[in-house]
Amino acid sequence: MRVNWTKPFAANLESARVYVAAEDSISAVVVIKRVMETLHILSRLSDAGRPHFHRPEARSIPVPDSPFILVYGVRDDGIDLLALYHHAMKWSGS
Repeated sequence: MRVNWTKPFAANLESARVYVAAEDSISAVVVIKRVMETLHILSRLSDAGRPHFHRPEARSIPVPDSPFILVYGVRDDGIDLLALYHHAMKWSGS
């Protein structure tokens, strides 16, 4: 299944990288790697996540061994990556 990156998701990913890198640059690389591994899983198993509680049309999946949650939408022709946020962040809906 095709994975479509949105601008908000790409911006969230960069923000996550910067946030983690402020403490430890190696950990930032590890987090990005885990996000990419999660994307690989979603490309094969689009229902791997669960319905997102703030966006009924979306699903969410935790990024393993990280504080981040990936929000995505499933369409017939692929997956739209909608957001990546820290689990402690208040959901803004964007």
